[in-house]
Amino acid sequence: MSWGIADTAPEIEKIKAESADYLGGLNSCGVIDYGTYSYAFDFYADLIDKAYSLGKKESEWTLCSKRMPEKHEWIGTKRFGTTISDEVYVTFETPDGQRFADHISFQNGKLSRPDAERMRVWYKGAKPIAWKPLPKPYQKGEQE
Repeated sequence: MSWGIADTAPEIEKIKAESADYLGGLNSCGVIDYGTYSYAFDFYADLIDKAYSLGKKESEWTLCSKRMPEKHEWIGTKRFGTTISDEVYVTFETPDGQRFADHISFQNGKLSRPDAERMRVWYKGAKPIAWKPLPKPYQKGEQE
């Protein structure tokens, strides 16, 4: 743990403090001068903020009561008059308060008939409460 940072501090501040400690150590040993330390600290603090925001954005759930996934036309739009969302992760809650996640798409802002029937039969009437986009698939060469 970095000097002067409480255990209860937000994780992002702990990471920034650890970076500052490392750069400060390089400065005090004469490996880098204060100007380089100052520049590097500002650069890495901004980079840490950007990475944190990106990670938070990708992991945040959206309440269904606030906003549903975007709808778009599909092959059945003309025939059935329906729109569909991209497939998303959805957190469901059963009447007794249990929660689980599944991936589905919405039709006209509601569960499709097969998904609604599955929730009614298998999951005792579970209702969607939050959703988030599915992650992008792994591409060869990533994190190898």
